[in-house]
Formats: sequence, structure tokens, C-alpha cells
Amino acid sequence: MAAWVWIAAGGCTTGVNDNGFTGTFTGTPNTSEPPGVTTFEETEGPGDSVGSNGTAEGDSADETASDSTGPTPGTTTNGDACNPPCAAAEMCVAGACVPVDDSTTGPPACNDVPGNYGDCLGPGNAVDTSGCGGANNCITAGNPVIAGVCSVTPCTDTCDCPSAPAGGNAPVACDAITGGAANFCFLDCSAGQSCPNGMTCFGDLACVWPGDGANGVPYGDCLNGGPSTCGLDGVCLNDNVMAPTVGVCTQDCAVVGNCPASPGGTAPVTCQDVTGDGANECVLDCSFGGSCPAGMACFSGFLCMWN
Repeated sequence: MAAWVWIAAGGCTTGVNDNGFTGTFTGTPNTSEPPGVTTFEETEGPGDSVGSNGTAEGDSADETASDSTGPTPGTTTNGDACNPPCAAAEMCVAGACVPVDDSTTGPPACNDVPGNYGDCLGPGNAVDTSGCGGANNCITAGNPVIAGVCSVTPCTDTCDCPSAPAGGNAPVACDAITGGAANFCFLDCSAGQSCPNGMTCFGDLACVWPGDGANGVPYGDCLNGGPSTCGLDGVCLNDNVMAPTVGVCTQDCAVVGNCPASPGGTAPVTCQDVTGDGANECVLDCSFGGSCPAGMACFSGFLCMWN
């Protein structure tokens, strides 16, 4: 996931830190017409009210008809009586009167709502909800935007959401992933579930469609260009969370062969734990006198960064 990171190298803390993708997923839902655009904070995972299968725990609605003809209007499917009794064209579900579906003589089908989890970004990452099939919102990722996904909001539980598309096993979820009060429909990949083909799991939270710049710029200038410079899976190393003076994009690695090639200079690409978090990162190491790419400087005598 994209992040800001503090660096510690050679046993000495030089000051580069990880505080999440600040500013990338913040915002207030826009419910105006045309369909709104909402950003969300990747550090906000599905809440405790969401079960491991992506379904809100405690939902008591009985979605199974008692026989082939379905429940009788005015009756209850789960023992929770409605008071006052439901009208002739209604039935009691979870203690509430709901309209009878004319085609099934039962409650409205789960996930029988317009919308999809399609790509809502057009050329230049401009929001375009024309392919959302009636979904009323576009959740965007990145600052600036580099990914997006169609969404329905508000929702009470997963039955208020469109069904999951074919491919992958990420379940439908309904949760307040934007950090605000409203719940949004999304495909939940927080437990390692796979996303449909073409989508990626952003922030270990939700499946999104990559847009322009989603792959990031190897060893890019995220100090001046913003965290999206590092792409959806990149990390921005800097020296101070509140007031950074240097920065550079990196990514996790197991061996140096996992790292992208240097864009220039003679400082070698290395795979080492410069953040002190137990995981290695791809960096350009100038500690032995190698020159940094044009525009970069040798920070603290060991790491090529942008200032």
C-alpha cells in the first residue's frame, strides 16, 4: 500500500516515517447531481460490524421463502411481529413492514439494486460514472486521483448493494470506509481475498480500478509530486511527517532483483531495511560515493532523495 515512511539505516535513525496515505482518502460524500465523488481513508478498514464474509453482523432479515409460493402478505418470516400489523401489500421482515415483491410474493431480493463495481475514471483520471449502471457514487483513490470504483451509497447492509461481479472472491461489503458517517458498497479484500480481473486491492481494504499513473514512478519525487507519484503499491520515504524536507518513492523487496532499475547516476540499487520496520525497501544507496540521479541529493550520506 502507498505510505509515508521514516528511515533508519545502519542502526542509526535518520528520520523517515510511515503515517499512511495522508490526504488520499479523505472527504465528504457528495450527494448532489450528477452522481457524487467520494474519497476514502485507506487506514479505515471495515468496522467491527462487518463479519469475516463481508456481511454486517447482526442482520436478522430472513431472505428465504417458507414455501414455493412465498410468504403471505401481512405475515412475518422470522417471528418478529410488526405492530401495527402490516398492510395487505406488505409483509413483516425483522419487525418492519416491507413491500411485497409482485413477482415473488416475497420481500425484495437481496442485491436487487442498480449499479456495479465498474471503473468510474475516464481519460486523465476524470470521474465518469456513465458505466456504473446506476450506482450513484465514484470512490476515488490517490492524491491526485490514480484509481476509482463505482459504489452505491448509503447502504444499511450488503443486501442494499449490487452483487459481486464474476472473478475473484472478494465479497460485497457495506461499511463507512470513507471515515464519515455514510456506508458505501465495495468489494472487501481486507482478508487477502482476490479482486476481479483488472482490479487491485488498494490499502489492503477495497478493490479498485487502476487509472493513469497507478504503477507509480520508480524512485519518483513524492515530496513535490504528492504520494500518488509512488502509485497504488508504492511507499513515500520522507524525513518528517508534518513538515518533510526530502522524499523518494520506494517499494518492498525480498532481493535486489525485485527492484526497478535506477533512472540514472552511479549509486547502486539496493534492497535493505532503511525504515527499521523489518521489511526491505528498494533504494539508491549513495553511501560509498555513488552519484544520485539528476535532481536528487544524497540524504544523510546514504540515500538518494528529492528535496
